[in-house]
Amino acid sequence: MKTIKVKVRISGGLAPVPIKVEIKNVDTREEIEYESPTSFNQDFNIESGRYTLQLFGMNPINGKTEIEVSGSFTRGPFHNAKRVTAKPFITELFYFEI
Repeated sequence: MKTIKVKVRISGGLAPVPIKVEIKNVDTREEIEYESPTSFNQDFNIESGRYTLQLFGMNPINGKTEIEVSGSFTRGPFHNAKRVTAKPFITELFYFEI
């Protein structure tokens, strides 16, 4: 098993709906889901393989969300492991191999 860490920091208030994370193995289609209404720093244990990670939700009005994905990757994450968004709706996609 390998460990990846997903850090999400919401600033400017509480998210109107929980932030949701979906980690999917591209080959086996196995999926892990996690959601939180507040900032989080969460570890996920996954098998070696190719993955997509989708993160979506809503920012507080005039708020922003910082997202960082880290781990012992063999490739990726593409494009940028650390992102900041102030858009009302959060939709971020990462691809990585571990």
